[in-house]
Amino acid sequence: MASKLFVTLIITVLFVIGCRRDKTPVPTIVSPVAAYCGEGTVSFSGKVLPIITAQCGACHDQTSSFKIYDYTTTKNYAQSGQLVGCISGNPNYQAMPISGPLDSCSIKIIQNWVNQGMLDN
Repeated sequence: MASKLFVTLIITVLFVIGCRRDKTPVPTIVSPVAAYCGEGTVSFSGKVLPIITAQCGACHDQTSSFKIYDYTTTKNYAQSGQLVGCISGNPNYQAMPISGPLDSCSIKIIQNWVNQGMLDN
């Protein structure tokens, strides 16, 4: 009997909490990369490299046969078309990262960096 009362009490509390009239919207946390989305001049060190480090670094570090960890290696893959091809879902390239696609803002940042001439900035 006590367990039924406890369950009823919990459900009632959850219902009351869920039906408050003064609900305050929960702020959405937006990553700095997602908030930027590649508008304006794209900084390699400030925008592209953090994406590469976070999303590619575990597999494509200095010990990998496919190194992509700094400006020179990233630019080499970008110049060949392989970087954008792999991250954008181009069927002529293997989809990367293996863990799943990058978010659209990260892809746009990298594409804009390539379109802007792959500056080391």
